[in-house]
Amino acid sequence: MRQPSTCRRLYSKREHAYWYAPFILDLAKTQADRAIGESVPVSKIPATDESLELLSLSASTMNPEVARHFLFCGTKIIRARRPQEGQDDEAVALAVVVRTGFNTTKGALVRSMLFPKPAGFKFYKDAFRYISVMAGIAGVGFIASFVNFVRLGLAWHLIIVRALDLITIVVPPALPATLSIGTNFALSRLKKKNIFCISPQRVNVGGKLDVVCFDKTGTLTEDGLDVLGVRVVHRPAMRFSDVLSDYTTLLPGAAYERDPTVDYQIHKAALYTMATCHSLRLVDDELLGDPLDVKMFEFTGWSFEELAQKTNTTDGEDAQKNPSAVARPPVGMEYGIEGTHEAVASRPIELGTLKSFEFASQLRRASVVVGQSGSFDRDVYVKGAPECMREICHSDSFPDDYDDLLAFYTHRGFRVIACATKHIKALNWTKMERMKRQDAESDLSFLGFIIFENKLKPATTNVIDELNEADLRKIMCTGDNVLTAISVARDCNLIDRTAHCFIPRFMEGQSARDFGNEYFLTALQATIKTPELF
Repeated sequence: MRQPSTCRRLYSKREHAYWYAPFILDLAKTQADRAIGESVPVSKIPATDESLELLSLSASTMNPEVARHFLFCGTKIIRARRPQEGQDDEAVALAVVVRTGFNTTKGALVRSMLFPKPAGFKFYKDAFRYISVMAGIAGVGFIASFVNFVRLGLAWHLIIVRALDLITIVVPPALPATLSIGTNFALSRLKKKNIFCISPQRVNVGGKLDVVCFDKTGTLTEDGLDVLGVRVVHRPAMRFSDVLSDYTTLLPGAAYERDPTVDYQIHKAALYTMATCHSLRLVDDELLGDPLDVKMFEFTGWSFEELAQKTNTTDGEDAQKNPSAVARPPVGMEYGIEGTHEAVASRPIELGTLKSFEFASQLRRASVVVGQSGSFDRDVYVKGAPECMREICHSDSFPDDYDDLLAFYTHRGFRVIACATKHIKALNWTKMERMKRQDAESDLSFLGFIIFENKLKPATTNVIDELNEADLRKIMCTGDNVLTAISVARDCNLIDRTAHCFIPRFMEGQSARDFGNEYFLTALQATIKTPELF
């Protein structure tokens, strides 16, 4: 058992943090596959002074900034990468153990299973109240019977037996045994269905359930997503293109295959967004990461390579100019659409990821700063939920049918991701390192939609139908577009296909208290008309 404050070296592919939770200090970037809570490998980086200030071992939850440097118990290290190049020995990360045993997240989970907390059920409380009331009634009856039997002059032993009979009749002594027999009978029925319970008292919870909550992606629907296609904005017509179902139609390699009336710079930016704006990692020549990112990158047909950071050079500025990853186009598209091979023969396309802002659930988007080899210009590519794009993009970059097209696909159960970009000229490394997320994700131009299709799992509809027969309320919890969620709910019979669904739209404004009742009624009527009938 590792002790807290113990420093530990972590090697790739053979280290398991079974019963201790280390905090990465220095030397290496670690690819970790967390055994609980993470479905895909997660990158862990060395801790910073700011993260150490946020670290609180007594807190029940982990700050998201601290979690980037924290290896949870049960983690399997699949790769450790050093920042230096030119060394043949195995990469190693240095970490300090901060929690052990049952104090870790996994240990607390195991402890809760081995030693579950006692649960008090209303049924048991009501049963004891019933017994108490009946015991009071039996006591009154016992006293009345005892007095009456004495008046009749019965023998003392007969008086006691007859009076106690009343107590055993009113208060059934077999009630606790009956409750236990019922629980054991329920356990035997569950065991026949290969359902096991380590806490018999929890069986009663199953009988009292009235609400069941589901996640959508990966629970009701398949884990994997397939790219249906891309629809980009054509300028200056400001209309969406047709569905571009593969990368050759999104950005044709040959000049004679391109429509002369189409500005393919928008197509190129959309393709570059799909090739660079992701959190994928390459482990043993296999792309690992979010399934959506994997499908999106495979759609481009590009190749991906991770690079080691050079820190052993004499020039501190040059030491940081090496990108963390490079994306390269397939054969035949190495020189883009700017000109002939002779004009740009010295500059094949290599998009290097210089700075990345990971997906934030509260912002519902992710972004990267990308540089082309041999150029000091930078491009920012952003992808995220369509609802958040209006906040960060120029209003004149949206087509008039933006909401209509989004509703068209979400009504049919497709998952829609919006992408945007902006170009920054001559951005040096110092300014880029100091660039904040709000600066990068502002003044963008909307590019178009990436459309994914997500199919239901084969068993989903049958399970939902069984819950419907049990008259249980069912709730879907998802971060996807609300129209997509409604479409999936109808497909799996979570809601009636003929039922009307109203989608409220929240509008900013002054409180109704600042106005009279007359204005409140007017605002209420307007709000009632606002919801969209699905």
